[in-house]
Amino acid sequence: GSLLYGNASAVTTILTKGSADQVLTSDGTDIAWAAAGAATFGDGSVGTPSITNTGDLNTGIFFPAADTIAFAEGGAEAMRIDSAGNVGIGTSSPAARATIKTASNEEDALLIEQSDGTDVGSLRINNGSFILKGKNASSPVQIQTHDGNEDIEVDPDGFIKMETAGSERMRIDASGSVGIGTSSPSA
Repeated sequence: GSLLYGNASAVTTILTKGSADQVLTSDGTDIAWAAAGAATFGDGSVGTPSITNTGDLNTGIFFPAADTIAFAEGGAEAMRIDSAGNVGIGTSSPAARATIKTASNEEDALLIEQSDGTDVGSLRINNGSFILKGKNASSPVQIQTHDGNEDIEVDPDGFIKMETAGSERMRIDASGSVGIGTSSPSA
């Protein structure tokens, strides 16, 4: 049997029990649960997402194209997963597995925090430049190999050093002196 709601021109099935259980279907424009228990929704749009909450109707999930999921925040698209599996944040056309489009030409695109909430670094853009930036005034920024034996370190104490095989091979100190094979270069 079925529990129906509506009138002669618009009937909504709320619950159907039969050979193939269907729960909470509608007239096809809003919501329907299929026989296997999957929920289906209309496409929606950036301004009126099809999955949203009461009181904030322009924030939620919508489906702008086949095999594409998008997330709206305040009536603007905030994130998308396209049919190729690419994720776009701030863009509706992700060009790679993860594409982040910033709102300005000078800002952090990705902020990295420790478990205690302290900012430790960011990937930043600055008018066309890509910057790896440390956020802690007492910690260096390093680029390392998988085992940490080879690295380049930019230290907040004013020097840059390079290591190979776990040993420092070159240093540029705060005065601009370059030392090869020493951590104490002199002019």
